[in-house]
Parts: sequence; C-alpha cells; structure tokens
Amino acid sequence: MVFQNNVLAGASNVSDGLPDQHLLNQSIRFHVNDTAYMQRTPSSAGSSTAFTISFWFKVTDVVPTTINSFVSVDAGSSSAQRFRISLNDSSVSGVGSDMQILITAHTTNLMVTKQIFRDPAAWYHLVYSWDYSNSVANERQRLYINGQRITDFETSVASGSGTLPSAVGWNTAAETSIGRAETLSGTGVYYLDAYVAELINIDGTSLNPESFGETNSSGIWIPKKISGLTYGINGFRLTGQNASYLGYDYQTSDRSGTTNDFTPHGLDAHDQVTDTPTNNFAVLNPLDKGSNTTPADGNLEFTSSGDGGVRSTVFFNADKYYIEAIVGTYGSGFTFGISNADRSLSADAGLDLADFYGWYINPTQNWVASGSNPWNTGSNSASASLDVLQMAIDASDPSSIKLFAGINNTYYNSSGGSDGNPSTGANPTATITGGEEWSIGFWNRDSAASNIFVNFGQEGTFGGNKTAGGNSDANGVGNFFHNVPSGFKALCTKNLGSE
Repeated sequence: MVFQNNVLAGASNVSDGLPDQHLLNQSIRFHVNDTAYMQRTPSSAGSSTAFTISFWFKVTDVVPTTINSFVSVDAGSSSAQRFRISLNDSSVSGVGSDMQILITAHTTNLMVTKQIFRDPAAWYHLVYSWDYSNSVANERQRLYINGQRITDFETSVASGSGTLPSAVGWNTAAETSIGRAETLSGTGVYYLDAYVAELINIDGTSLNPESFGETNSSGIWIPKKISGLTYGINGFRLTGQNASYLGYDYQTSDRSGTTNDFTPHGLDAHDQVTDTPTNNFAVLNPLDKGSNTTPADGNLEFTSSGDGGVRSTVFFNADKYYIEAIVGTYGSGFTFGISNADRSLSADAGLDLADFYGWYINPTQNWVASGSNPWNTGSNSASASLDVLQMAIDASDPSSIKLFAGINNTYYNSSGGSDGNPSTGANPTATITGGEEWSIGFWNRDSAASNIFVNFGQEGTFGGNKTAGGNSDANGVGNFFHNVPSGFKALCTKNLGSE
C-alpha cells in the first residue's frame, strides 16, 4: 500500500511509545463549494509583536482558481489590519507555481515559499512564528513545515525593523476568519478547500514547532501532546472534536477558563472526519484523473461529464480492504472497482474494461466487469440513487486477489449469482492473478454526468446523503454504513501498522 509521499503521509499509529505522543481523532473538512468557514471578532486586541500559529493540513483542491485561505483578518481595503496565511494560486498573486505558502500583511507578501504543497495524500504541519521585538532581525518571522524551518523563499520581506511591518493585523479586534478571506478590494472572498486539524493560535508568545510536534523513530514529524501553553487574550485551539459545533475553542480539554469560540458557516456535523495526521485515509487523487473528472468534497466525491476516471491515492497488493460508495446520479454509466496504474484515465467505463474489476452500472442494469472479459449480469435492475455499493478486496495472496462486489450487503459471484461471501472467501466476483499493485477507481461513460460519493472509512454519511451506520473494522477503525466483512479493513495508515 503506497501513498504518494510516504514521509508526509502521516504518522499512522504513532506507536513509538513516546511519552508525549498525541493521537488526533478528527479533522475539519473545508469545501469551497459549501463556502465553509469560521469567524470571530475579538472584543479587544491582543499582542501585535509576538504570536504563533500552528495547524496541520491536507490539501484537496490541488489546482485552485483562487487563494486557499487558512487564517485571515480582514479589516477593510485601506487598513493595515489585514493578515493572511494561505495557499497561493499564481494567477491571483502573480508569483510562481500553484500551492505555495503565501503569508501577507495588508498588500505586502511577507513570505512566499519556493516549495509547493500539493500532495493530496500528505498531511503537512505549518508553524508561523512572529517575534517583532527580537534583537536578531532574521528571527522576527519564521516559517516551519513538518518541523523544518524554511529559509529559501521566492519572496521574503527583509527582516530588518525598517522594512518588516511592525503590526500585521493578527490578534487585533477585527473580524478573524478560518477558511475564508476577503479580496483586497473587499468586493469578493476566497475560501479554503482542505482538511485542517489542531489549529492553534498563541497570542503573545513566539514559539518553535517543538511545542506542537516531534520526530518519531521513522523520521516522521508527528503531533505531540499540547500542554503548558499560555494562549493569551485572543489565543485559541480548534480541534473539531464537537461535531455539532466545530468552532469550539478547547484551550483545555474541559473548556475551563478562557474560550474564544468561532461561529461555523457552511460546516455540518459530517465535516468532522477521522482523516488526520495520525491516521491518514485514502482519498480520490486529483493528480491522477482524467480531464473530464472532478474530485470534490474532500476528494470523496467523483463527478465526471465525459469518458474518464480517477484513482485513489493508495495502491495496494496485500491484506484485505473494504470500501463503500453511493450513487448520486449517473448518465450513460460508470464503474466502481479496482484498477492498476496501466488503465487509461480517459477510458470509457462501458467499452474499455482492460485492467478493471468491479461494478459497471448503467441506467438499465448492473453488471460485473472482470478485466477485458465480457460483462456478466450482476443483478436484474440498475442501482438506485443512494444504494450502497461495496468492494471487499482480499489481497492476502497478492498472486490471486479475490474481489467481492456488493450492493446493499448482497455480494455477487462471477456469474451474477448472489452467494458471494467475503468473510469466508467463497464465490468471489472476480479472481485476479499477476501480483500487481491496485487502487480503487471510478470511471464514467460518455458525456452524461455521473456523481458518486466514496467512503474509505473516514466519513460515514457520504457527504450528508446517508445516516452513518457506525460500523468499524476489526481494528476499531472507520465508520461504514454496513458491517465490515470479517478480516477486512479500512484503507488507512493505521491499518498498515506503519510508524
């Protein structure tokens, strides 16, 4: 099972036995189409000379049409009280490539990284530390990614006191947003498309990343327990642990003392997901898709308006995995199953079945597809909207993989009969030989649009379209609609046992 970037993919179990290891149980999904954000206006100003912002993020829109804003203060186009940390779209700021970290104050780019951050399989940790009163000029603003200080920038304001602005707008008594920023003219807004976990603001203290993370024995930067921090007047800690109010400030676990809550907008309970830096789930890969295909909603929604498809961020050739999807809409037909890296991303779902195994569903009938073999009838009627499609993949013997394709907890054999049983291994839908690496894939047929929601275990409502079933795998991982067949697992790093 291979993520796009193993070092950045997440810490999975964080099972080093480190005394201050910190398992994050949830993140918050921000989806630009939902205009999702949080907002708060402080009643008084905090420190403008020292602060630290720390958060973990996993990108979803890797080619944004606007800035992806993580945090911002917007106090009017003519005010110096403007501040923003975002992912940059080059057409907006006019510098470099997409997905650079961009830190701005009013109209000045304080920092623009040369590095780009567009791996949809990776969790990144960002720390920005502001210390304007520091006697060492180069220490007055510092940026860290995954515990490493960034020192080589495409743009960086000189750190001398004569050029670095003395105030950047953060911690002021002005409208503060998470996941949203206004344009400089104040006539438009930018929204965020990403997962965010453990968002912390320290008002009054400039800290290094070791206050929030540490390196495990595998050399991976992981979260550590948050303790002993003084948050200050406008400090906060947004963990997303209350699904009914994702903007709760948990400076302490029991919410004792100061709480600087944010008001959520466009965020629902199902935007609390279990995809985190300490258990990184597979998603659909926006870097591995056809031109007619658009992953959305945290890369858990497949939408396509023509021939073509998308694969998951994870390839596997061992163990047993379970995945669910629901049908939103479909036109001429679509496929849901497993494919290898050779399958064309522009393939027609109904005519080109090479290197694909699983469901082919069109408006009149469900079919079982088995590589380039002729289709076999899977059931007598087309899958209805919001039916739960299932894939149970037994790759415990990589040279002879058993695939079980189901609908609403009925699994079909290779001839269309309904006696498949993934728990016992009897009567698989397809048996695949060859020992290749495989991924989960969706393909569309022709120009009629298809819309499908997938759950690798991180979000059981399929974007709010179903009531979550609350079924986990044998390791206690995941939230699935149906019972997980015996021995099968959610597709995530925790089930790899990696560290």
